Amino acid sequence: MPSPATAAPGPRATNKVTGVARAAPGGRAVLVRDAAGYRLDAEVVRLDATELRERLAAARSIDEPGDRAAELAPTRALWRGQPYGEFGDEPWAIAEVSALVEVRLQAVEMEAAARLDAGDAPPALAIVAPFLPEYPMRESLVAVAMHAAYAARRMPEALRLYERLRTQLAEELGVDPGEETQRL
Repeated sequence: MPSPATAAPGPRATNKVTGVARAAPGGRAVLVRDAAGYRLDAEVVRLDATELRERLAAARSIDEPGDRAAELAPTRALWRGQPYGEFGDEPWAIAEVSALVEVRLQAVEMEAAARLDAGDAPPALAIVAPFLPEYPMRESLVAVAMHAAYAARRMPEALRLYERLRTQLAEELGVDPGEETQRL
């Protein structure tokens, strides 16, 4: 009888390994088989959260708007569902989930602002629009959307965005939008 360290993996283990290997490009490279079985090679694994943070940091140091937008564009594809999935509401994950959501929103806002600075108003609006229903009182997000709508010659939409923000801030928090947003 072969020892557990040298025995071939059973069909269930083989299916799981195949699933992990196919889950992402380079999936096989992260799987290492040793005497204890299969493990993920931490030297090869690249976390989406790490790439998101690195791209945001790199973009902050790029002066040319088109290059800044190009640095941030791939970050949208990194986000697939809620961070930590079904475990996102667990006490140990809540702070990290909130931090990742904030980094994502900063990247979205920065990419849209860079596109605006590069003269690409319609794509800038398309980048931020999906986030407006979920974050209607995030002033920086709405401000970018307003500016993009205005620059795309969609003045009524820009005014509606401002009025919605102003009304919600007043009703729910008893405050007005900041001076910069009011000037837009």
